Amino acid sequence: LVPAAEAARMADLLRNLQDDERCHSKPDEFLNWMRAASTNAERIESELLVDRPSRDHLESHWRRLAASCTQCHAKYRD
Repeated sequence: LVPAAEAARMADLLRNLQDDERCHSKPDEFLNWMRAASTNAERIESELLVDRPSRDHLESHWRRLAASCTQCHAKYRD
């Protein structure tokens, strides 16, 4: 696995889901969480592409991404 490529895939998936008509049928809160998750995935990707990624930044973005997934799934999926 290439971490930056995996982060890019996650960011792309979350970004593309925002254009899905099923997502637009959900409340604004759902779309806001999708946007936030996409942004955090993009930040992870960007951090991984620098010569010396900051472990603190990566962990912070990862925690926010994981929390947004958990929060959204608890309310809209599980």
